[in-house]
Amino acid sequence: MNAYEYVALNEYLSGYPNDKTYDEVMGLLLNEDEDVMVWQAFERDTPDFVYDCIETLKDTLEKHFIPREETK
Repeated sequence: MNAYEYVALNEYLSGYPNDKTYDEVMGLLLNEDEDVMVWQAFERDTPDFVYDCIETLKDTLEKHFIPREETK
């Protein structure tokens, strides 16, 4: 998972499996998996809405921030 994906997920989710990829977490979100916990402020929103918010934030970060080397 890259830094943009990590920030976007953590902006809207309070918990998710750390061993999953970004796409896997997003799939779990859409399937309303109990291992994915939406932040309380967004818990009344539909999974589709939260998914769109996360994607929009990730895309914005990728577009406007300079990539850097990721640490391993």
